[in-house]
Amino acid sequence: FERGFYYRSKESIIEEINEIKKELGSDTIYVMDDCLFSNPKHLRTITSAMKETGMKFVAGARLMALSPEKLQLFKECGGQKLYVGVESGSQRILDAIKKNLKIEEIIKRTKWMTDLNIPWSAFFIAGFPFETLEDLKLTEGLIKEIRPDFVSLNQFTPYPGTQIYKDYYLDSKIPFKDLFQLNGDAAIGITEEIQEHINKLFDFVDDYNAKKSV
Repeated sequence: FERGFYYRSKESIIEEINEIKKELGSDTIYVMDDCLFSNPKHLRTITSAMKETGMKFVAGARLMALSPEKLQLFKECGGQKLYVGVESGSQRILDAIKKNLKIEEIIKRTKWMTDLNIPWSAFFIAGFPFETLEDLKLTEGLIKEIRPDFVSLNQFTPYPGTQIYKDYYLDSKIPFKDLFQLNGDAAIGITEEIQEHINKLFDFVDDYNAKKSV
């Protein structure tokens, strides 16, 4: 964080790809780069390396970094699937968590992937301390509208150090371990009514993914 970062050369990437193919026998890899589509030059380097080695790949992407041209390049060079963070179908929630993303942009940019027949998964979060029933219904509605190939829904976790943690949980009496949804008795400061609807949203997502997999 203090010293910045550097981009690897195409030659070193090709060397690693060939090593993966030799040692693991894999023909598909996950490119671990949160900003792969944000730097066009870097994207061209990665996709060119994939094409030259014949390696297929999947990757994550920020929706606002996508364009039809970048997606076409991704597909032509062996791109198999994309993972994007949507988080919520409510503009109010997106603004509150500073996602810098508009609902109309989500609809437009996910359609680019669908039109190019690029499989894609969408990440959503439910259970923000300021979330309402209407917000949750909007999330379900957006999923139905944009039709991801797979939906990953997670319940909000108030990580210490984040602004939401400072605003809603810093002075709470909730034990630290109970803040995390992996704990069976998770207590994250939401009402029973909201939690019930969140559970229904999880059921909806499970049914949705089951139908998409058929």
